[in-house]
Amino acid sequence: MKSMTGFGRSEIQDQSTGIIFTVEISTVNRKQLEVRSNLPREMSSYEPIVRKLVGNKLKRGAASVRVEVTKSSVALNNSIHINKKVA
Repeated sequence: MKSMTGFGRSEIQDQSTGIIFTVEISTVNRKQLEVRSNLPREMSSYEPIVRKLVGNKLKRGAASVRVEVTKSSVALNNSIHINKKVA
């Protein structure tokens, strides 16, 4: 990363389940590294992983990571199964 101030947003849809994951990251200049995450309750156990992934890319600055999970009409009609090996 060339600048400590920035914003990024990405979205991906799982075609088999219709679940849409949206991730937004914003950063500002700070002397130390500070990572804040806003994850859905069902994903709260992934917070340490998010912090580690961000920490591997940034050495300093304040980073805010927001993850949103939504369901398309396909997902509303199908049951959801979590593949724990893949997760």
